Amino acid sequence: ASADDMLKTGLLNQWYLVCRSSEVGAKPIRLTRLGQDIALWRDESGQVRAVEDFCPHRGARFSQGHVIPGGIACAYHGLAVDPRGVVTAVPPVASCPLVGQKAIAGYPAKEAVGCVFLYFSNGTSDEVPELELPEQLVSSECSGFLHAAEWDVHWTLPLENRLDPMHAPYLHA
Repeated sequence: ASADDMLKTGLLNQWYLVCRSSEVGAKPIRLTRLGQDIALWRDESGQVRAVEDFCPHRGARFSQGHVIPGGIACAYHGLAVDPRGVVTAVPPVASCPLVGQKAIAGYPAKEAVGCVFLYFSNGTSDEVPELELPEQLVSSECSGFLHAAEWDVHWTLPLENRLDPMHAPYLHA
């Protein structure tokens, strides 16, 4: 991948914090992270699941669908996928060849410290590393809070803003 490609998507093969755990429930939600539209939901056991927010049948959003045992179903015609993005059912079509096919991206999801983390792969390996968090986030001796804000800018601008704390007394005085 070129440097320009990496600047558009972020660094892949990494875990990214995408939202607070409290934002995800049994009803699907839609997020856009690293240029990807993602549907997130909690399955019947309460585990966070995430797939590309795109039904391979007619392009509808899975985030507008409904949670079913083992996955999520599209509101348009009921096409269902599991959390890996594999089609599990196409109700209107008997013996549909899509069933059993990986049709969309699935995102490994983990919860920690009140947050949802998704693994964004570049597609070259099925291996997903363990989520490793800095000691300051998991230690009971440290405290903190999650601040979330949406900026209508390229992701590099807020990153640069966080890496330049000395601008605050001048610009925000």
